[in-house]
This record gives sequence, C-alpha cells and structure tokens, in this order.
Amino acid sequence: MSTQSEHNTPMTRRVALKELVPASSEESEIQCSVSSDTPTEISIPENQEQCEETYTPESSENSEHFKPEYANNGTFYHRGTNAFSQSQISESEVVGQTIRYSGEDYLLGIPTRDDLVGENDGEGLTAIFEDRLSKQQGIPFMAIDNEGSTEKINGNYSYVLRLYGSLINGQKAVVILMGIRVFFDILVPDSDFPDECESKIRDIISGSVKSFRIDHIKAFPFRGYNTEKKPYIRIYTNGIGARRKAIKVVQDNNFETASDDIYSFYRKVTRENGIQLSGWSMLSKYIYKKGTDPLCPHIFHISKKEFHPVKKFTTITDHFPLSALTRDRTLVLTWDIETHASQGADEFAEVFDKRNNVFMICMTLHWKDDPKPLKQICLVDLETAPDPRWITIICENQTNLLKAFALCWQAFTPDIQLGFNDSDYDWRFVIERAYHLNVLEWMWKQMTGNFKPKEEILKWNYCGKIGAKSENNFQKKGEEEDAIDTEEEDEKEYMGGPIKVKLTAGDYFTSTVLKLPGCIPIDVRVCFKKLYPRSEKSSLKFFLEESGLDSKADMPHENMWRIYSDAKEHSFVSTAKNMYKVANYYVIDALRCQELMHQ
Repeated sequence: MSTQSEHNTPMTRRVALKELVPASSEESEIQCSVSSDTPTEISIPENQEQCEETYTPESSENSEHFKPEYANNGTFYHRGTNAFSQSQISESEVVGQTIRYSGEDYLLGIPTRDDLVGENDGEGLTAIFEDRLSKQQGIPFMAIDNEGSTEKINGNYSYVLRLYGSLINGQKAVVILMGIRVFFDILVPDSDFPDECESKIRDIISGSVKSFRIDHIKAFPFRGYNTEKKPYIRIYTNGIGARRKAIKVVQDNNFETASDDIYSFYRKVTRENGIQLSGWSMLSKYIYKKGTDPLCPHIFHISKKEFHPVKKFTTITDHFPLSALTRDRTLVLTWDIETHASQGADEFAEVFDKRNNVFMICMTLHWKDDPKPLKQICLVDLETAPDPRWITIICENQTNLLKAFALCWQAFTPDIQLGFNDSDYDWRFVIERAYHLNVLEWMWKQMTGNFKPKEEILKWNYCGKIGAKSENNFQKKGEEEDAIDTEEEDEKEYMGGPIKVKLTAGDYFTSTVLKLPGCIPIDVRVCFKKLYPRSEKSSLKFFLEESGLDSKADMPHENMWRIYSDAKEHSFVSTAKNMYKVANYYVIDALRCQELMHQ
C-alpha cells in the first residue's frame, strides 16, 4: 500500500526483494514500493503474510562475513565483522548511503543546511542576497525564535534581543537588536511631589540595585478614568535581573508600578518598540559579521529603529521574487524515536528504567510549506539495510546514537522541530539517557555551539525534570486507544519551568522539551488534540485518517521488538534486512508529522 499522497507521488517502481526468512521460503519475494523521495510501506503477498511470525535467525553455519566496500563518494560501509556488503543487504536496486559513526566530534557525509540551500536554489536567491549584502542594502529576514540577554557592549552592560530565523534563500541568521532600554514606572502618590518621591525611591532601590537611572514622565494610569496625565518616575536598569529586584523592593514599600511585566520580558520589548516576531522584516543600516557564530553563518547587529516589518510584499518585489516571500524557507525537522524494553515484547519501554534503550532516531527535513522531504536520516545502533531515499547512519551503541543526533542537529540547525507526542516521551527519553550516560553537556555544545554545565542546562533549558514522571493522561507512545486514567500525581516543580498547554477549559498538557536557541519545538499530537477536543482517540493513525492522508506504516510492536532482539543477538544479512523494515516504519512516522501540519 502506498503511503504517499496521490497528488505528490512520482512514478513508483516495484522492486522485488528476496525474503530472508526461513530457508524453505527463500525463493519467495516481498514487493516494496520504492519512490525517489518518500518512504513507503512494505506490502507482503498473501502467501507471505505470516513470514514475520515464523522468522528464525540465520544459523552461524550459513552466515558469511564480507570484505569492506566503498562507494564512489568514499563512504565507508564496513567496520568489523558485523558489517555487510551494500550489494548484499540493500533493499533496492539503487545502493543507499550508509555512514558509520564511532563517537567522534564530527560526522562526515551528512549534508548541512547550507548544502540544502545550494541544492534547492533554482531562483538564484543566494546570489540576490549576496549582492544586496555587498552593497549594504536592505535584506529581508524571517524571525522564528528569540532570546533576550544582558551583554557587555562598549564596556557597559545592556539588554539585547536576539532574533533567530531564515534569510530569503533559507540560510540561518541571527539578528541582534540593540538600543533597547530596560525600565519600569512608579506612580507618584497624590500626597507627594515628584522630587520628594524620587528621593524616597532612590533610598529604597539603592540597597538592592547598584546602577540605575531615574527620569520623570507623565502618562495616563492604566486603571480608572483620568482626564489628565499623572506624574511617574521611570527607573532604567542595565538588565532584567536588576529591574526585577527594583520592582520587588518598590512594590514591597507599597508604591504602585506600571510597565512592570516580570515574565516574558521580550513581549514587553516588542510591544513597546513595534518589533515583529514573525513574518518578514527588513534589515537596514546593519553591522554584518560572518562566521563568528558556529550555528548561524550570518549575524547582523542592528538598532531597533532600523528593524521594520514588511507590511506589503509589493514594496520589495522589485528586488526579491514574490514566490520566495509567500513560501518562506523556514527549515523544519521532524523526528521519531524507537525504544526497546529489555523485559520483553509485552512491556512498554518506560523512560526511567535504565535497562531500556533508544536504538533508532529517524528524521526528515522540509521547507515549511512543502511536505516533500529535502533529506531523510535514519540513526540506528545496529546493522541495518540501507535505502536510497534516506541516509542510514550506523552508530554501534546508544551513546553514539545520541551523539550522532546532536551532530545532525548541528548540521541542519532547524527553525522548527516537529514530533508526535515527543514532548511527553521522545524528549524525556533522550534527555534522561543523555544525562545518565554523561553526554548531555557534549550534546548541548554540539547543538548550540556553546558549552554549559548540565546543571545550567536542566535549570534554564530543559522544561522538565530528571526522574519526574509524566503528568499527562495521554496514551503511551504507539498505543491506539487512550490509556486508563491513573491516580493523579502531585504537581512537579520543574527546574526549567513547566510548559502548560491548554487543550480545553479544564484540560491541560504538560510539555517536556529541551529548548534549544533558534528552534521552536511543536508537538503535533497536542496541536491536533486542540483541533479535536471531543475526540476520545488521539493516535497518529486516527489523525491521519481524519485529515484524509495516507496512513502510517503497519507493524505490530511485538514484531519490532523481536526484530531488534534478534539483530542484537545475531548480526546476519537477514537481521539487517529486517531492521530496514523498522527504519521504514519510523521514517514514515516522522514524515507524517510534516504532512499533518501542512494540511
């Protein structure tokens, strides 16, 4: 059965795959639909529908070890006795790309985001961008994510707002907005003169904040009806930490404050300065730096006054193609992981049982408005037959698998990350394993370009808590029916702060993710729970059916568990081919996330 939307499906080739199950059925064939870009399900002929149930590993007497094989591009296909010739294990007439990773600080052979831009630049957008840049002319920028911080500029500490996003050709960029003033206001009581009030305020704040500046303004109070403006004292600080301290001590002394947002300070900044956090904006009078950020090849320092939203595309279509503006090249990464329960096929791989492991991570890459993948990646810890539609990276063990995932993230630097129920399972499983395997700090450095101690990562960037159970009543990953309600847990106090997503009036979802700078994580399941609030079902299969899309691949969990268990115990050609079926399943699951969001 085809798993690709009919209107997007190129001509499909039917390739006969020799089934390596029991020797008695060696002459039978399995038919596999293979298209040039999108994974498809494996369809089993009627006379073979029970072949997986009767699968037995190849005996050691019949097994063979193959010599190393190299592709024309130099990709190394063999290391040790567990690797096989591509011609022996490939599931297609076209040999797929296989990379072997052994834990290094680099991962050769995978494309970068700039490679994807170069391969898909039919309109010459990079040439247009570079020409405008060389002439210091206006450049369009699509903001996706933001991050505020206090930095030392010209010897003084100042607040800056970093906007991460994409340029018109799809390259990643960061725009650093400067000239943002950090302040709050204090209402002068009717019984005081402004100068007398200022003296009191100075005495109150100076005990908590070393450096601040005072100004006098007049404004209408937010509360009540007033025919005239009232006097306020405006307090300027160097950063948001000092501002928070000043607000607290002033309020503790019973003064009324305004413009005093404590949390999400960036919202106050953008509201007051007319800064657009989504959509196209134009950069002008910027200071450009190239190559100083390991994840963003283009850095622009610019005054907040020179950052303007594009209100009408017609004002800039003389310089940039309209198609590039209406279908922006925001890069989306989808992912899905597969885990293995050591206790048996009937057990679910619980996050906190260290005997369980993640053995596969599949990813697809897309421009935001296109369900067709730019690239597809399968990370796996055991020998797996390759496929020409995706890059197979064999990692040897769980630690290397996690490290390879971080290096892929470094190469792609996505703007948006999609997963299905990943904020209740995938991220929790990955971070728990990374923490206990002592690779969390290493992964963070690769994924962000900056080192940070694991305590700081968990405190500021992990919206969750190591060792904390899920607070959601959603079904476990892979189940088709909702799980039975269990006893409610006491509310956790997350180190990074919980992300509570409101689904209905009385139903909330607690999202657990690793918040990486420059990328917005989106749980597709939560989005569709909001779209279908009365539905009792919430599986990927259900939402695909409701959306009129091709279904996910069909493979019982017990079959996957058995295939992986056999592959761990025996490394044969047949086990590698069966592992391919698991890879096909999870590449399709990852792909379906983008298709759902594209609806």
